[in-house]
Amino acid sequence: MSGERPGAVWGPARRGLYARQMAAYRAAMRREMLAPGGAVFVAPLIALVAGTLSGPQPSDDAFITLRYARSLAAGEGFVFNPGERVLGTTTPLFALTLAALHLLTAVDFVWLAFWLALGAHIWVTGLMTRIGMRCELTLVACTAAVLYALAPIAFAPTAACMETALFVALTLSVLAPVVFSERLWWPHVAAALAILLRPEGVLVAAVHVARVARVSKRAALQAAGTVSAVILPWIAFAAWYFRNPVPQSLLVKWGGRWVFVRVAESLMNVVVALPLALPMARVETFELLPFGSTVAKELPGCFAVGTRRLAVLVIGAACVIVVAAGAVRMMRRNSSMRWLFLFVVVYAGAYGIARPAIFPWYLVPLLPALLLAFVSGCTAVIDRLVPSPVWAWRVSAGGAVCLIACAVMQYRALLHSFPDGREVGYRRAVQLLGAAAQDPTISIGALEIGAIGYYSHARIIDHFGLVTPDAVRLGTMATVNRYKPDYYIGQRLLFYMLGFYATPEFGEEYELTTRVPGSRPGAAQTFVYARRVPPHAADAATTAPKSAPMP
Repeated sequence: MSGERPGAVWGPARRGLYARQMAAYRAAMRREMLAPGGAVFVAPLIALVAGTLSGPQPSDDAFITLRYARSLAAGEGFVFNPGERVLGTTTPLFALTLAALHLLTAVDFVWLAFWLALGAHIWVTGLMTRIGMRCELTLVACTAAVLYALAPIAFAPTAACMETALFVALTLSVLAPVVFSERLWWPHVAAALAILLRPEGVLVAAVHVARVARVSKRAALQAAGTVSAVILPWIAFAAWYFRNPVPQSLLVKWGGRWVFVRVAESLMNVVVALPLALPMARVETFELLPFGSTVAKELPGCFAVGTRRLAVLVIGAACVIVVAAGAVRMMRRNSSMRWLFLFVVVYAGAYGIARPAIFPWYLVPLLPALLLAFVSGCTAVIDRLVPSPVWAWRVSAGGAVCLIACAVMQYRALLHSFPDGREVGYRRAVQLLGAAAQDPTISIGALEIGAIGYYSHARIIDHFGLVTPDAVRLGTMATVNRYKPDYYIGQRLLFYMLGFYATPEFGEEYELTTRVPGSRPGAAQTFVYARRVPPHAADAATTAPKSAPMP
């Protein structure tokens, strides 16, 4: 559509152009479906098998959204604690979808979330394969899609029943290099849904509107208008219902701002680790280290940390060069790829400016484009170094097999890490509290609120402020004195972090009643504290035993 006159009125000529574009799009679809060996189905099939083997392994963050969905389906409102209107989930669309599906099917929320996440994960691998084929790079497409299907940082949020895969699927659906026409309305709606699914969807919508503006200004206004029409009702409702349309969890996570070097190191970690299917290093450290040291500390080997840091910096620079070369190669073959790579730049830049605390799943939306560019860059380097086309293809195929083998090993290591010991301990602690945990008049101070909140019906007091906003302002002891929870559940490290053991009043008012062992040797225990004079003791709240067997 490069020859169109902006704002032109639809007439026979433009209708004919649109018909030719759609015919070309259908022809491209047929070519992809008939690719050698059904290559377009390889990565989705592997993703399906990976999800079937893992099953749902919900994380604590996922349980927060699941409790919102449960409360909504039960008629208690869009709340975490009944009667307390606080938007503590960053994915309201996911919670609303789960609540609606549960009312229609009566299927458990965990399984609903897992099936949705796995379906989106499979869809992403299929989209990645199609995108690579649009650039006439079938081997690159299949390799990158299989790496994404198995890489721990990409698959873990799917197994954890989170909305990450759905957001990535919407992002690729909107920005994928397909034949584009201003008459297509569904990309505008998909961009709006991305905003309701994750706050970062604003970046998807911005890049999409900029893409449409290249066609005509009128089309850009239509796109912006459609996006606004979809999201404004939710903004108005949230402003009335919660008195603030911005999720409280977003404010809390942005409140603990990290210096830029940590954000940059997290982004570099993705570029270095994922092409090799390595797990992402844990960058949630409290100490400020020289750039590259956090990743170096996670690398295996007997070399000194300084030597490993040098290797990380060198490999990181090489990976960045390869990714850049691969991106240029793909954009030359299909100019529409520039919008997908522009999103990578905008997304990374936004996180660098905002400097929030980084969790691994925040960086997953970058992975499809980075993996495609990395594998494309590797094959470009091989084509340069190997003069024979036949041998160049053989070397590229051998390299793809090695990368996929590494991804399979990392996926197996991820499977062995399931289930998460924290969630197992929290669920067991709730079970040991018995009827008290299911009494809405009982309050539980939870240092991680997801699993405890989902498996109980008690009022949850959150010291991190996700659903109890006053806790951040009041501090630990003032929150205890104000809300006086009947029980506290958490791990020892979190009690230390929030200063519970440094306040004598906590020791005077609460006693340790239960130690729930970890799910495997060496795993952290879960502690349950009860008030020495519980306000609801007369109501026959169940007393927890002094010890618990291995769950």
